[in-house]
Formats: sequence, C-alpha cells, structure tokens
Amino acid sequence: MQKEIREYRSNLFYELSTPLYPDTALTRVHLKFIDYSNMDYYTGVQKKGTTILPLLLYMYDKHRFKNKLGEDSLYPTYREFLTEALLTECNSSTCLHLVEEEQLPPSEPSAYTMEVKIINNQTHAITTTGSHSVIWLEWEHLTFEKHWLKQVETDLSIRITIARGEETLHDKVYSRKWVQPLYDRNYPDSQELNRVCIEYMAESLSRCTKELVEDIATELHLLFTGLMYKEKSRL
Repeated sequence: MQKEIREYRSNLFYELSTPLYPDTALTRVHLKFIDYSNMDYYTGVQKKGTTILPLLLYMYDKHRFKNKLGEDSLYPTYREFLTEALLTECNSSTCLHLVEEEQLPPSEPSAYTMEVKIINNQTHAITTTGSHSVIWLEWEHLTFEKHWLKQVETDLSIRITIARGEETLHDKVYSRKWVQPLYDRNYPDSQELNRVCIEYMAESLSRCTKELVEDIATELHLLFTGLMYKEKSRL
C-alpha cells in the first residue's frame, strides 16, 4: 500500500473569498522566508489492524490502514503554498501590504516584519480494504472486494510574530482542525482508493489552511488598523 500510494500527486489550492482591495495599502510588512513545512517528505502508511473470519463456506478478511500525508505527494510544496496564501489573503486588507522579504528587503530598522513558523502540520486518512469469499457451485470461490476511505482530517498550528525593529507587536499560535467531508462509497481497487485518498488529504490540508489564514488575516487587519489610528493621533 505504501509503495502504491506514493505514486500519486495532488494540487493544493486556495480560493480568496474576501473582496480584493483595489489599491495598495500604505503600511508595508515584510514576510520572512518560510524555510520548513514541518511535515514528512514521503506519505506513510501504517497498518492498524486485521480482521479474519474463516468459516466452512465463507471467508471474510479486513485490513485497516492509517495514512499520513507527505510533502512529496503535493504540488507546490506546503511552505510555498502557505506563502502564497498569506500574500493573497493579507493583501485583500486595506491596512497592510505584505511583501516577500527577499523581493524587497527592509530598508530601515523600523520596518514591520512578519515571521511564520509551522508548529504542527499533520493530515491523516483512515482506509480499509477487505474481501468476502463464498464457496459456490462445484467448490468455486466467488470473491467480492471492498475498498473504503473512512476518515480524513488535518491538524494545523502556525505561529505568527509581527515586529517593528526590535519590538514585538504580536506573537500568537493559530490552530485549526478540519475533518474532510467524504462520499460513502466503495472504490473498485486499491489503486483508485489510494489516488482518491491523496486528493482528499490535499483538499483537507488546503481547506484547513484557508480557515487558519483567514483567522490570521483578520487579526492582522485589526492590529494594523489600531496602529494606523495611533500614528494619526500623534500627528
């Protein structure tokens, strides 16, 4: 199962659901390079249990697996995806303009910077495979196979630190869990099961990331709104 599931890839996706700000906000925030996705490179499969029911005219066996999503099964890499998601969502704000630091390094020590650290990034799926064998006429065996995707969920935590020079303005860990809705169906073989499993795990990670990034962008909007009014009150 592990060798088979590693043959499949799926795309991460992000859809902006908030209105796009047509202009560029004046407050520029430099996003530092995200250097680590904090997930295994290869997708792993762990066997969690086996049930065998042998009878005289009937045989039933069932195998349960827990799959853990690896970065090699995704396009693009997760850190690249998260970078684009943050840029897309935060730049819909009227109060801040997020730019990648390597594209435009801070020109002064008082510039705002945003550091991102992925604390936890795990997406798991539960799959089962099984077969029913019945002895039919002239002792022939009729076999019916079943392949099910039972559960897909993501657990994600990201730390955001906003600083201006040496002063830390905001430091918080954002966490989200997402349980992916599934269709209750039997897949024709293990290849199709593994292909669909990778697609659902990638979708689960994408949707969990979207909810978490929206939380981050909302709080940063409020933070920089407050900072903007403080600056105006000083004038």
